[in-house]
Amino acid sequence: MNESKRDLTLDSILLGIKPGETVLVEYTPISSPEILLYLMITKCMKRGVPVIIDDIADTFSEYITRLKILGVPTEDLLNAPVIKIGGDKNVGKVLGNVEIRRYSLDFVAYSEVYEKVAPKEIVCNPVLGIHKLFVSLDLQDARGLVRNIASFVGNETRFAVYFI
Repeated sequence: MNESKRDLTLDSILLGIKPGETVLVEYTPISSPEILLYLMITKCMKRGVPVIIDDIADTFSEYITRLKILGVPTEDLLNAPVIKIGGDKNVGKVLGNVEIRRYSLDFVAYSEVYEKVAPKEIVCNPVLGIHKLFVSLDLQDARGLVRNIASFVGNETRFAVYFI
């Protein structure tokens, strides 16, 4: 497959997500989701699509470290706007913080931060580390988290990609 066809296919997958859609990217322990994040963000930036990364429990920092080890340039990613949900490593351009417990139980706190920082254009919203919440929650709270996530489906100000 030549380079232009591969690039067209990657664009059609990554940027073919429609406003209001929520996509789950399931990865295994031996895969490299940070590469997909890198490709997604660089493609969005080249096309002028705004990005806001949700960083749950310092997962973005982990992705940046892995990309640096691979020799991938991380400057563009480090300039991306970030909403921190828990954690203490401020990686990227942190625009707001939400307590991890409030995020998992009640999206009002998250919505307030998101609405303050979201531009008027449609936003690409990668969500990193959501799996860390599911591991730490009991069954009832996990169901509540799923309901909260589902409440954003159809929000045409963004398209979300949850890395799980």
